[in-house]
Amino acid sequence: MNLSLIWLNLIFNNNYSTITNLINDLEISEDIIDLPISKWKEFDLSEEILEKISLPKYKDTAKNVLDFCKKNNIKIANVFDETYPINLKYIQNPPTVIFYLGELLPQDECSISVVGSRNYTEYGRIATEKIVTNLAKNNITIISGMARGIDTYAHVSALQQNSRTIAILGCGVNVIYPTNNTKLYHEIIKNGAVISEFLPNTKPYSWNFPTRNRIISGISLGTLIIEANIKSGTMTTANWASDQGKNVYAVPGNIFSEQSKGTNKLISEGAKIVTSATDILEDLHGIIKFELNSISEIPLVGEEKIVFDAISSSPISIYEISFKCCLPISKLNSILTILELEGYIKKLAGDNFIRESKYIVL
Repeated sequence: MNLSLIWLNLIFNNNYSTITNLINDLEISEDIIDLPISKWKEFDLSEEILEKISLPKYKDTAKNVLDFCKKNNIKIANVFDETYPINLKYIQNPPTVIFYLGELLPQDECSISVVGSRNYTEYGRIATEKIVTNLAKNNITIISGMARGIDTYAHVSALQQNSRTIAILGCGVNVIYPTNNTKLYHEIIKNGAVISEFLPNTKPYSWNFPTRNRIISGISLGTLIIEANIKSGTMTTANWASDQGKNVYAVPGNIFSEQSKGTNKLISEGAKIVTSATDILEDLHGIIKFELNSISEIPLVGEEKIVFDAISSSPISIYEISFKCCLPISKLNSILTILELEGYIKKLAGDNFIRESKYIVL
């Protein structure tokens, strides 16, 4: 079946809707590729398509792809297989064939896509690490695109919890992009999978990525947007998720930050606000059965701890904190927002801050 589907993808240029309809009409599986041209003429196909069907080069290419996959341990799942991701199977016009390295498991049904800006802020990094860490601790498979920035932090945070993570690529499954994520690529294969709908050896052309984003959103139960510029590719992923009837989640951000304008817009349009993993886990608990583990508080480290230690039971201004911690206001704003979202501190009038009551030592 895989050979026939790869061949049909070449003939119809990945027009999955047409291919699926033809297969349903033919009610034939393995030998579709060997059907005589007279059989194809029974369908309402253009002369161009009929000519491509009659040419041996497309069959040869499909056979070469299959041989290459076998020699390089690249696995193939088609939309009729049990191994094909169930969430992806039920979107409109799912890819008829996907190529992957690693393993696809039934537990990956309970998954969340996490995406965001390549030009991330410190706020975005911290939010990603904290939210993904607790999702991973609850056995949620983390889906992302292995891009620089937020995608990378999402994968790494899952791997640090020995949790499953899956990367959806905008190139061939055997092509590592970006190349500086080579180590991450191999770690993901060991602890999950890398997937592509593109043929092996396909280069990371820019026009592949909007299509790739459709798979990122389609393969999970919902998509979490950490940070996004209004006109970014991340926003196309959110749009795909909405079109597919998936849950869209967004982390609120600084109204003056370009990287938060997209997420703030999504929230204004109805995306669910996420300030911790609990917001997503409670949502998923109503969709799919899984055991909800407790959310563990992640100890503060680095600059977060320095800033937290500078705040006490008495109100202190942002300028005093900046002076005490030797941090610029621009960077301090992100750290304070994270501490507030995590429930460590409370913001008062006039840019003053105080510890939450449970952290006040009497």
